[in-house]
Amino acid sequence: MESKGNFIDGEWRPAYCERFHSDDPATRSEVWTGHAATASEVDEAVRAACHAQPGWAKTTAEDRERSLRRFCETVRARRVLYKPLRPAMLGSATRTESKSYPNQNASEGESRHERRILGHI
Repeated sequence: MESKGNFIDGEWRPAYCERFHSDDPATRSEVWTGHAATASEVDEAVRAACHAQPGWAKTTAEDRERSLRRFCETVRARRVLYKPLRPAMLGSATRTESKSYPNQNASEGESRHERRILGHI
């Protein structure tokens, strides 16, 4: 699995620092990979975030809500891609948590964190 690099100021950039990854503890297969950032890359990312913040601060609550809803819809649409990663990242088998955390609106197999993020925005 190859990393795209580091996402800084709205674009993927080549990464030159140490590569790191996470393995599925059951199979030892690689689940995801990434790269560390240099101090200057971190500085650049912070500068970009600081530059973007005033524009975000000027957005209305309604516009922010629309942005967050679009983000949640994107995550929901891609959930099928993320589902196999959950047990690998947690190091356990997939289980239905809706019995432990009752929620009539929760989908089968959603974690309480997914319900919290996706269900209440």
